[in-house]
Amino acid sequence: MNSFFTESQFCQLPGLLLWKNLDSSYRLSNLNTAKIFGFKDVADIIGIMDYDIRCKAAENAHIWIAQDQQVIDSRKKLNAIDVHSYANDEIKAVFYEKAPLVFDNHVVGVQCISHELDKNFHRLLHEQLLKKNKVLQTYYIVSRFTEFDLTVRESECLYFFMRGKSTNIIANTLSLSPRTVESHTERIKQKMQCKNKPEFVEKAINLNLNMYILRSLVDKDII
Repeated sequence: MNSFFTESQFCQLPGLLLWKNLDSSYRLSNLNTAKIFGFKDVADIIGIMDYDIRCKAAENAHIWIAQDQQVIDSRKKLNAIDVHSYANDEIKAVFYEKAPLVFDNHVVGVQCISHELDKNFHRLLHEQLLKKNKVLQTYYIVSRFTEFDLTVRESECLYFFMRGKSTNIIANTLSLSPRTVESHTERIKQKMQCKNKPEFVEKAINLNLNMYILRSLVDKDII
């Protein structure tokens, strides 16, 4: 441990905290993390891997481990929202940030800081995903859709078009005029080389862009 916390103090910290080694084995966690993964004590999860957690979220282990390797190789942070079944089969939405754990300028592991999203927070996410209980996934958080060099505003419009929203609803949601949304729509068609809105929506979904959540919308609580 560092000079700020003893291991005992770290275990009692709020939120969901987890440190992993380079092989993605668990190096240290707090008690909340142990409990959401189905364990009674922090000592029970030290040394295990994501495959070994005692809840259905273990089915996502291969994705989490791939994320760890991405963070280690790139030395860059990764943000995402997980919607999975955790301890006691409770479906939860968890926001998390993974970052390289660096010591003496060498990456020695991955640190993950997470928190469970309140059910009154990000209303659309919970209504569309949790209540319907149909989509248990990992949603990556990005600033914009760089695949087609879309601006933030164009990305926001595409995000809602992929979710079946109309031009007027998008305009109201983003505090824009319908004409401005229509202008963004035209530029999306041009950049994605599509003839119409249904075509670029289908193309975006086929590329799994619907698995990404925009940071600007998270910040505004309108996802």
